[in-house]
Amino acid sequence: MRRAIELATGEGIALYRDIVAAFGRLPELDGQAAHKLAERMGGFGGDSERLDLFLSLLLGLLERLIRTAANGEGAIGEEGVLARRLLDRATLPQWVDAWEAIGQAKADAASLNLDRSLLVLETFYRLQQAARGRAA
Repeated sequence: MRRAIELATGEGIALYRDIVAAFGRLPELDGQAAHKLAERMGGFGGDSERLDLFLSLLLGLLERLIRTAANGEGAIGEEGVLARRLLDRATLPQWVDAWEAIGQAKADAASLNLDRSLLVLETFYRLQQAARGRAA
């Protein structure tokens, strides 16, 4: 319930739109937009709740895209278009690896108090690499 309220009243909707827009540009990466978003997440002393929301939204989207590519179910709205454009059965392992690595990086950043902005930039780099597997 808390997450639904955050999405509806906080910046969750804007973050989700930014994430979908970033996926929409893959395999190209808009470096300026990625850096801007990384700055919003903050360095070492940034807002951990905002970062958690961002990563939860991103990982949730990525999970739905993977599920859609694997069995045709899971995507909502424009996510289906993204799944068809970016993922296929041949590249699913790359996307799953990216999903797992981003989840682990999220846990590491929280437990080790790592730079949040670098985590965001690394996340976009991982996504770009996965998307290039399809574009190649």
